[in-house]
Amino acid sequence: MVVDPCRAFGHPIFAKGGVRVDNVLGSIRAGESFEDVVDDYGVPVSELRDAYALSAA
Repeated sequence: MVVDPCRAFGHPIFAKGGVRVDNVLGSIRAGESFEDVVDDYGVPVSELRDAYALSAA
């Protein structure tokens, strides 16, 4: 993940794909599978699982 005040208004984003972490996690919380989210956003599944685990902690 990357936090850069010049990108996404300083919100955390995934380094690959550049999508906001909140957007991706919102899709997971809404019931989409990890595989569908990976296909939709182009985020590596390992990074997605790590971000999800951190958000649940």
